[in-house]
Amino acid sequence: MLNAREHVEHEILWEMKSGTTIIWHENWTGLEAIYHVLPPDFSIEENLQEVVKLKQGREWNGTLINQNFPEDIAEHIKKIHYDSREEQWDKPCWMPTSSGKFTINSSWQILRHRVNPNQEFRRIWTKGLPFKISFFLWRQWRHKLSTVDLWRK
Repeated sequence: MLNAREHVEHEILWEMKSGTTIIWHENWTGLEAIYHVLPPDFSIEENLQEVVKLKQGREWNGTLINQNFPEDIAEHIKKIHYDSREEQWDKPCWMPTSSGKFTINSSWQILRHRVNPNQEFRRIWTKGLPFKISFFLWRQWRHKLSTVDLWRK
């Protein structure tokens, strides 16, 4: 599970309620974790940790945002609707499902490395074709049939 975490963690979008989500390392903007989308030479303000610190009353603190983020990310943040509710926890939403709830199947679809099916296999393993015929064709295609070559001298 720990090995899979780095592949699927960016699929969690944090819906702001109290604003305790970590600014730099969690996906709360829909862009991915901001740390991963910043230019390599961009310096991070380590003292700025929680999203709620970017607010000034009920509005975003535009000055603070402009000082700490590249222009494109700052503009994106200012467009995010976030109405603080201190009594509620920030809510994780699993983006691969329409319900926002995590499923094993949706995480498996992300993790597995699906290869385009071999067209020859699709012709051999056809729905409705008896298994013994498919198996025979497969063995023939792989040159695994025991045959005696009568035409060789």
